[in-house]
Amino acid sequence: MAGVKPKDSSQATRRAVIGRTPVDSTRLPGVVTFAVLVTAAALAVAVRTSDGGYVAVVAVAGVLLAWGWPLLLDAPTPVGAGVVLMVSSAALAVAALVSPPGESLRWLPFAVCVGMMAAFLQQVPGGAIRPRLVDGLAITMTGITAVASGMAMSALAGSVRGAAFVGVGLAGVAAGAVAELLGRVRRVGALAVFPVMLAGALVGVWAASLSGFTVSAGVGLGMLTASFSYSVRRIFGAVSGIDELGGQIALGVGSVLLPGVLVLALGSLAGLLA
Repeated sequence: MAGVKPKDSSQATRRAVIGRTPVDSTRLPGVVTFAVLVTAAALAVAVRTSDGGYVAVVAVAGVLLAWGWPLLLDAPTPVGAGVVLMVSSAALAVAALVSPPGESLRWLPFAVCVGMMAAFLQQVPGGAIRPRLVDGLAITMTGITAVASGMAMSALAGSVRGAAFVGVGLAGVAAGAVAELLGRVRRVGALAVFPVMLAGALVGVWAASLSGFTVSAGVGLGMLTASFSYSVRRIFGAVSGIDELGGQIALGVGSVLLPGVLVLALGSLAGLLA
C-alpha cells in the first residue's frame, strides 16, 4: 500500500541509528585515558629501541584497533571490517620491515592501497553491494588511516634525534589526555581544549629540553599533538558505541596513532628523516 513502509525498511532504519545516539564526549570513560597513556608510553619506548620494535608495537595497536573500531562506530559488518583492519595492519607492518634502511616509507603507500582494496572487496562481495556501504567504507578507511599514520612515524625511528622528536610528540599526547580529564567538570566541559593545549605545550617544552630541541619546537609539537589527539577523542567518542570496552580501547589507541602523520611532517621539515 502506498505510504506504508515495509517492515524490513523500518528494521533497517533502526539498525542504522544504533551506536549513533550523541553522547557527551567531554566525559569519556577512564579506559580511554588509560589506553592513551599506555599506547603513548609503549610507542615512546619502542621508538628508542629499534625500527622493528616500533613497527611491532604499532602492529599490536592495529590489532586492538581492528577489534574495537568497528564496535565504536557501529560498522554494518563489524567482523568483516575487523578482518580488513587486521590485514591492513599486517600489510603496513610488512611494508615498513621490508623497506631498505632509512626508507621505511617506500612501500607504505602500496600497503595502504592493499587495505583500501580489501575494504572495497569486503563491502561488495561477489558484486553485491552491502547495506550502509558508505558507512562501512568510511569506518574501515578511518581505521586504516589511523594505523598508517602511526606506522609513518617509523621513518623517524632510524635516527636518535628522529626518535627523540617522536617522543616529544607522544609526550604532548599523553599530557593532553591527562588535562582532558578537566572536561569532566561541568563548568569546563568543551573548554578543556585550552588546558589540553597548555599541558601539551608545557610538557612538550620539557621533553624538548631533555632531547636537545628548541623551546619553540617543544611548544609547537606538544600543543599540536595534544590538541589533535583530543579532537579525535571528542569527535569519534561522541557516539553510544563508546559504551563498548573494545570501542573505548580503540578510541584511546586511535587518538595516539592518528597524529603520527603530523609528527612525520614536522620532522621532515626539521630535516630529521633518516
